[in-house]
Amino acid sequence: MIAGTVRITCSEVIGAEVIPPILAGLKRGHPRLSFELTLTNKIENVLRRDADIAVRMTRPTQDDLVARRIGAVPLGLYAHDSWVRANGVFASIEALIGTGAFIGYDRDPGMVRALAARGISVSQGDFGFRTDSDLAQLSAIRSGVGVGVCQIPIAARTADLQRILPDFSHDLEIWLVTHAGMRHANRVRITFDALASGLTTYLSRAEPPTTKH
Repeated sequence: MIAGTVRITCSEVIGAEVIPPILAGLKRGHPRLSFELTLTNKIENVLRRDADIAVRMTRPTQDDLVARRIGAVPLGLYAHDSWVRANGVFASIEALIGTGAFIGYDRDPGMVRALAARGISVSQGDFGFRTDSDLAQLSAIRSGVGVGVCQIPIAARTADLQRILPDFSHDLEIWLVTHAGMRHANRVRITFDALASGLTTYLSRAEPPTTKH
């Protein structure tokens, strides 16, 4: 019987919304497995054995790591039905800027840089709701605070969310990573394979973008 503890690190949203059901299924078949889950958007150092397995949104470059590309998760702009009813439909991102509708980051400039790379000028002050927690951003979208970025497979299972400006999209790669010296340990191998299968299934649930009026 496979037993032991596996430490996994991943982003907040993946860790809260995607990973637990995968581990629940694995634990039903292997009840003596234990899991430690670290939710952080910082890259935990697998080389230092800070984690046995990491789910990363960028390709690792270290030679001593074993990495498997799972695929790419599509992102879109979403708002709650109640927000759309109150505010209507906007024709462009530029039309949203300055309305206080955007949900974005507080001190992390990543979204500003990403939009700038697409030729869209936006500042931190254009975000009417700012938090560096991805989970808090997701909760704000679901609560009708405004328009924010959401993983399409998550939005697809939330009936009250509407895709806003479906021409806007962005993909994030998902990589599953472990240390080369750990990949043959049974507890790590079986968890790695279960995560790969579960994440692949998750990505397959991304529905074609639609907008309700």
